[in-house]
Amino acid sequence: GIGFYIAKLLCRVGLTVILPSRPDLSHEAASAAAAISAAVPDAAVVVPEVPLDLGSFASVRAFGAHMRASGSAPIDTLVLNAGRGGSSSGANAASVDGAEVIMQVNLLGHALLAAELLPLLNRSGFVRVAAQSSGARFNAREADLRADLGSSLAAVARASPWDQYSKSKAGACLLASAIQRRLAAAGLDGAAVASDPGLAATGVNVQHDLAATLGGRLPDTKALHDAAAHHAADGALPLALAAAPVRAA
Repeated sequence: GIGFYIAKLLCRVGLTVILPSRPDLSHEAASAAAAISAAVPDAAVVVPEVPLDLGSFASVRAFGAHMRASGSAPIDTLVLNAGRGGSSSGANAASVDGAEVIMQVNLLGHALLAAELLPLLNRSGFVRVAAQSSGARFNAREADLRADLGSSLAAVARASPWDQYSKSKAGACLLASAIQRRLAAAGLDGAAVASDPGLAATGVNVQHDLAATLGGRLPDTKALHDAAAHHAADGALPLALAAAPVRAA
């Protein structure tokens, strides 16, 4: 998906990229690292020993503790890109913590990850935090963002998975804004920003059943991709540019 191309682009501009694996899927991260190294011969890609599951608060805390204890160099750039989708007709699911899983993976897990890695970010001479939003954010209502976002399935009983996704992507913008305020208050040089990949042909739209969710005339999401979407590599460019640690002139 988009994350692979973001990692590849950041390696190409000379960053060392830390590429966490998901539990029981370490081969995915290893394969991605190998593919990046093949395309970018001087790439520096690190796959930590401890996996990261944003759908588990315990996993996020364990990953953060591992990174802090491993003698890691300062983190100059934190990319918050992971995302889980859902359709307007689907049913909400709970995470291992009992929260609505889309909100936990897309927003709450990212917020906790940023907090866990804050000591390493604080050591950077110029820090960037880049959060992935989406055009779906425009579907979210302010009143819904002020309510319970999904601490339990009962709290969002009237919301569809697509509603939850939309709120999580609006929340990504608010998260970036909140992190920016904290960076400024701490006197750190840098910025926290959000970006939008546009309509990229990725698997998350299949999770959305996007053609049906949007109510268009196309028969399925593949047809929507063929008609209107760009490649995942193009969708990666905005977040890669947002994450690049480049000072304004």
